[in-house]
Amino acid sequence: MHEEALQNYCPAFGLLPDIAAFAIHPTFGETSPPPAHHWVWKAPPADVGAIHEPGFVFDILQRIQVQLDCPVMVSHDRAGRRVLKVLGCYLFLEQKNKCWRVYEWKYEGLGLLTLAEVPAESVVAQSPPWRWKWLQSLVRPIALEYKDWRWRRGHETKPAAAKRYSQWLLQTLETKLRVDGVRVELTKHLALDPWALKIASRFLRSHDMPHRALMADYNCVLTRRSAFAKLESDAPHLIGLYGALCRARRFPRAGEPLQRLKAYLIANDLSQQAWISIVNAPARFWLIANRYYTGAPAGQVLDLIRCIDVLGFDRTPPVWLLDALLAPHGGPGSRYPSYAYEVCKREAVWRHIVRLLKHIQKPTEDQCIDLKRIIDWAGQTGQDHLTRAQRQAGWRWLVGKSSQWEKRQRVELQSSGKTWWVPANQMMVGDFEFRFLTNPLELWEEGQAMRHCAFDLILGCERGTSWVVSIRRAGIRIATMELRLTDDQWRIHQLRGKYNTNAKKALWLSAFRLLKLLSIHLEVAQEFKVKPLSF
Repeated sequence: MHEEALQNYCPAFGLLPDIAAFAIHPTFGETSPPPAHHWVWKAPPADVGAIHEPGFVFDILQRIQVQLDCPVMVSHDRAGRRVLKVLGCYLFLEQKNKCWRVYEWKYEGLGLLTLAEVPAESVVAQSPPWRWKWLQSLVRPIALEYKDWRWRRGHETKPAAAKRYSQWLLQTLETKLRVDGVRVELTKHLALDPWALKIASRFLRSHDMPHRALMADYNCVLTRRSAFAKLESDAPHLIGLYGALCRARRFPRAGEPLQRLKAYLIANDLSQQAWISIVNAPARFWLIANRYYTGAPAGQVLDLIRCIDVLGFDRTPPVWLLDALLAPHGGPGSRYPSYAYEVCKREAVWRHIVRLLKHIQKPTEDQCIDLKRIIDWAGQTGQDHLTRAQRQAGWRWLVGKSSQWEKRQRVELQSSGKTWWVPANQMMVGDFEFRFLTNPLELWEEGQAMRHCAFDLILGCERGTSWVVSIRRAGIRIATMELRLTDDQWRIHQLRGKYNTNAKKALWLSAFRLLKLLSIHLEVAQEFKVKPLSF
């Protein structure tokens, strides 16, 4: 398939004249010297550790500019299918079914480059060619050329130095080049099906991928056009779920889309009740998987549905309730491929909680506080089953039992008398108040208020290797930060909002400002022999 295109496509960078597999590269002849006062004469920083070659830099700049001036070269194979050569780095091959396969030149060592297929799951169909990723992929080929350039002039260069020089050069070029027209040009020549692109953009995808259609999703829609057209008219809210599961190995290949989806879930040991609970779930419901899971979307969705099944939901689960149950075990900072094991360990108590709260769509603050306390009580006391009388006692019994346990915990923590040294009680950065927690009770209260496991950090605090900071605005808790001592420096280890959610950019910027102020404060403390850190 496309053998001719693959054989006749040579990379624009990284070919050396002494490699027998390729003809002499035209750019290895005499090149014109760069003009005076051109930026290429400016030497790199000393830490690059390589000899500056303005002529080489100017040559690379001219060759990259040639690629940018004509970023896409279009040809056709014998069957009339399009072949797009992009930026001298990539090859887009059209298939019989109008799907696309993407190839990229990869450096294999010993001066060899091979054309390797790029997984369609990593290609963003709506915005190729990955902005600057194509330029970053040239680091090793250009390092190879630099080493050869120096060798032909009688100088040896170590591979590490050549790589650092190449990285510096390409980072500099990012500030000098304009690539706005590349995306427009490639999009025009790809001519993707607008309907398939629209459907593919609604697929579920991993948390680390952008919220845009991937080439794998686009190809999936084209090869299953009739099924997605049927879903668009009958159950558009299930397009994302169907797209995540339809490529699984044992997914049924015949029948109506909804029947196939149901049959696949039942075949994976999920109950009829689980199907009822998810069939009417809105499309946005499945976004919860992005907050807790890592791995392929199919595995995420199956595990989430399995958790829903174990918990006994007979309707679409309220997102707030799933958040409350899953947040103590994972989140954006520590995602896992599966939570079913944790849910099964707590099945008896959690099913009872779900039965009592599954009708509530918007809980009160008191209900959220009570639920967090009940979950902690059940987990820390090993309450893995409830008697019939306890279940019949309902929500009030759970609240009362967990409240008694919490009072005992508070008394125990308060009477322990444990404290640890912190550099300041509180520090203000803009509108944010950073309050350092100094004892186990404050850690406990922070975890209860923010619905996460701040109390689990107590061991690091007692050892003097961690500080936990409660971040507030106008007296209201909005986030929790852990500073951890690493290589004799205090660094931000994690910064989380309620339910372990990601903190916003403004909060991160303020946290970094605090870290700078803190480093100055600690230097002054050491100079004037203020009480040292208790490492």
